[in-house]
Amino acid sequence: MTDSQRMRGFRTETATDPDAALKRLREDLTAARGPLLEDLGDQVLVTFVHITRAESVAVATPLVPLPPPRIMTPMTRVPGTDVWYHSVAADPRVSTSYRFHVDPPPSPGSAAEQLAIVADQEAMTAFMGELAASARTDEFNPELAFPAEMGGLGPETLLTLPKAEPFPYLDGTPLRGTLDEHVLFDERTVSVYLPPDYDASASYPVVVAVDGEMLIQHCRLPEVFDGAIARGAIPPVILVLWHNRTVSSRMQELACSPQLPAALADELLPWLREHYAVSTDPARVVISGMSYGGLATAWVALERADAFGAALIMSGSFWFAPPGGVPQWLTREYRDRDRRPVRLAITVGSLENVPLGMPGVEDVSMVDVSRAFRDTVLAKGYDVAHYAEVPAGHDMINVRRTVVPALAKLLA
Repeated sequence: MTDSQRMRGFRTETATDPDAALKRLREDLTAARGPLLEDLGDQVLVTFVHITRAESVAVATPLVPLPPPRIMTPMTRVPGTDVWYHSVAADPRVSTSYRFHVDPPPSPGSAAEQLAIVADQEAMTAFMGELAASARTDEFNPELAFPAEMGGLGPETLLTLPKAEPFPYLDGTPLRGTLDEHVLFDERTVSVYLPPDYDASASYPVVVAVDGEMLIQHCRLPEVFDGAIARGAIPPVILVLWHNRTVSSRMQELACSPQLPAALADELLPWLREHYAVSTDPARVVISGMSYGGLATAWVALERADAFGAALIMSGSFWFAPPGGVPQWLTREYRDRDRRPVRLAITVGSLENVPLGMPGVEDVSMVDVSRAFRDTVLAKGYDVAHYAEVPAGHDMINVRRTVVPALAKLLA
């Protein structure tokens, strides 16, 4: 860990006048509105500080990339104080999220154990509950990445470094379009965003996004689309958010399940066209998702290009291996099968460059598997409308940063 000059000064001041030192530190944190920043030239040193009485404190943020199963970084306590800190050198263009954990539960012992917990609904609920109970926002930073009550992992704070591009589509304006919610297909929730001045006699492009509840809660995707349409960054489009039934069912359904492409193409799309003005041209029907959702997006596009002629794949989990299969299985499927008539946009966060630690891909990162997928589909002759490594991590801030420019290219 690169040491912070400010924290070195605090340690020195504490030795002579701890009360005055803490007062000055609080003033500096208030002025900084969160983490302390120190210029390192091409990088900026970010020092997270949390003040609390505890046995241990950790920070969870994509800014400190960790190989699975680690999900947070222990912070250092300044001796004789309740001040905990951790410093990391970072790209000043990054925007991401972070949260503190006070006396957090122990993390899983291995990447395999982590996946096993996620696949077990009871174990996952218990672990998430303990994790959320230990989570804290930054008292010095009023900007939440999403409201506390929406965070399955507890509240998260937004960190925007000095050279990060702004989020022009989240300006606090009330939703101009409408958001309908339906319960269909054996208790499946589906949310449908309609753009302003929706015309039922028109024919709109449609984006079907998996992980719908996360994209509403954590990403505020309907608001992002709303603002982007209002500014002319993307055309008026219908956004359909396909919710997961549970966290555990997500891990099964999005892992290249043969049921998902059929459900989306043969059940969801006909229902949408019956109730909304959705285009029948596959080129104007986009499937989209992030992480496991990105993997599922690429899978649906390969299986049902007759229905989905465009795919927006964000931080796809291309390391995935099905039971009895090999890692990066889906990339091999794209290599070995006939090319499909589908247009692709592929993105990944630049912070996702740490080894995954998964069996068979121990030394491979999310950036590596995204590049390998890109190179494979380009060699196969696919139309890749957009590829980007954005200054973000594996979180929904990444989606906010990525989705509009990628979708603009896909629908151009």
